[in-house]
Amino acid sequence: MNFAPSERISVFGALRPDAGQSVSRAIVATYSLDLIALLGLVLTLGGDSEAEFENSPLGLVKAFDSVQGRLRVLHQVGRIVAPRAHRSVLPLLDTMIVPVQANEAKHSWHPKVALVRYEGDPVQWRFWIGSRNLTGSRDLDAGLMLVSSREKTARAVPNIAELARDLLADADLSSEELDELRAARWLAPPGITVRSILWRSPGATRQFIASPLIGRGERASAVSPFIDRTGLAEVLRAARPTSLCSRQTWPQATARQSKASPFGRARLPSRRHPCQSPSSSRTRRLSSPISLPLECTPNCSQSQRALGPR
Repeated sequence: MNFAPSERISVFGALRPDAGQSVSRAIVATYSLDLIALLGLVLTLGGDSEAEFENSPLGLVKAFDSVQGRLRVLHQVGRIVAPRAHRSVLPLLDTMIVPVQANEAKHSWHPKVALVRYEGDPVQWRFWIGSRNLTGSRDLDAGLMLVSSREKTARAVPNIAELARDLLADADLSSEELDELRAARWLAPPGITVRSILWRSPGATRQFIASPLIGRGERASAVSPFIDRTGLAEVLRAARPTSLCSRQTWPQATARQSKASPFGRARLPSRRHPCQSPSSSRTRRLSSPISLPLECTPNCSQSQRALGPR
């Protein structure tokens, strides 16, 4: 996977129904929600995604009719952005959004996933998991799309049904839909094998990496805009060596206090990415609290710009 222009595809493009398909159920989870972006999603799932709002009012009406009662967008309460224009359609959007009550002083609703069911021959499900919110941001995003299939190479991913039942409970999936998800087999992108999907509901405290994800992992890579000491320790359990890409800017106070630093005794610069030394952009190894090497890849600075926070 890379960020070459020829390899990019929008999330909307990945979720657009194929010829002969129609959306019968769509659930999107996001932290923040821009209602203009939601209009684009409505057009993608139920109509002409290339249409302009101003120039295609009939197309927008058709799209709304197609997804009415079928689309649910779960977002963190208080994190919705209303547009200055197109206010006449806001009452229609109100029937599609579900605010999740999470106290941000303690925890927040932060998943970014989409689960869509398409009527056709055969019925198809698509499951997307990424890192971007449903907003108008043009930042690049690394995501994973799984598609249900009857092909022999498709594999079971039982966690998807449990995630839908637990994390997406506010979407009120039917027992029949959950049974379909439990029976579904999924195609992943070439070279990708999905062993498990982990999630945590608001208020839950379970660790994502309580034990190594792969018994004999040779190498692990982590991409995160922010990381702390606990998160770093969990990632390092997965395999060694571990490469980390992060765009976090480390405050001077953190750099001065080695105990507060997620890199233990590593001397962290205050204004540059940890893998960039003052005089060189080559790879630099940093000491970790548990004496395992942490390596930032040479192209990490490019990746951190592409994977900015949403």
